[in-house]
Amino acid sequence: MSSTAAQAAGVEAPTSHTAVGYLVPEGAIEILPVDAQATMYEAWRDARTDGIGGSDVAALMGLINYKTEYAVWLDKKGWRPPITETPIMTRGRYAELMLAQWFADETGLGMRRAGTWAVEHSEHLRCNPDRFTSDGGVAEMTAPDTDDWGDAWKYGPAIHAVMQVKYCMAVTGAPHGYVIADGGRDGLRWWRIERDDAELQDMIEFVDSWWWYHVVDGHEPDVDRYEATAEAIRDSSPPPEKLLPELDVTGLAEWAATRHKLKDQIKGLKEELDLVENRIKAALRTAVLGTEFGRKVIGWEWVGLDSKAGKKPYRKFKEIK
Repeated sequence: MSSTAAQAAGVEAPTSHTAVGYLVPEGAIEILPVDAQATMYEAWRDARTDGIGGSDVAALMGLINYKTEYAVWLDKKGWRPPITETPIMTRGRYAELMLAQWFADETGLGMRRAGTWAVEHSEHLRCNPDRFTSDGGVAEMTAPDTDDWGDAWKYGPAIHAVMQVKYCMAVTGAPHGYVIADGGRDGLRWWRIERDDAELQDMIEFVDSWWWYHVVDGHEPDVDRYEATAEAIRDSSPPPEKLLPELDVTGLAEWAATRHKLKDQIKGLKEELDLVENRIKAALRTAVLGTEFGRKVIGWEWVGLDSKAGKKPYRKFKEIK
């Protein structure tokens, strides 16, 4: 089978390096093969719901806000619709192929696709490593967008990627793992993560307890302020014909009163902000930069003067640090 045909069939052609020394997990079982997403989609999809995977762990620990504990809980309870691949997810899937070969070429390590693995007798503890490496490790690959690279990845691997690798190490027993990333202009970036048995044991115990308490026993986690949680709640809402006509909720009156108060405060602050910004605009109507006693205070610059026809230029405040 050609490389192109293999990829189209969901099977990756081997990298150019000889594969020796791959991890053979002890205490873990393979619950889905490497091509499950392509050949057993429903089983692959259900496997993401029926247990805690590597991409969930950072959210459960409160280390990220684009995926939250409450959102994970709604997923695992089966109250959200199945995952639909987004363009970002598609980009990551194709980038994974490129990064695996690039890493293999740069390091000399072989890369082998991994299926879905779980702790034996505790199959809710599961992971889907991107690759096993020929030195016995696991690898997770990612292609951060430009904004994410400048922030979460500025001083090293992003925390969510590190936690994902560590969780894969905890489930499979790997002695180390790799975070591999497309650094854009910086080229290939990768970091080796060493195993810490005590840390991984704590992680497994935490995830296991969370599963039994929140998913099996049904205790609802605390709601947080993040958009990911709001989106998850919207996604899990029943269709109009299945909504209850009314529901009695203890504490709802207080929350509604607080909401009304906060919205009034926001409106008042917005009016104050509009007034002070108009004063600044009037003062700087004929200037780009405002000073006071010779000290730079604030700018009000033109933006979009070179825009295409139909886009009207405007002036934008520039903060002085």
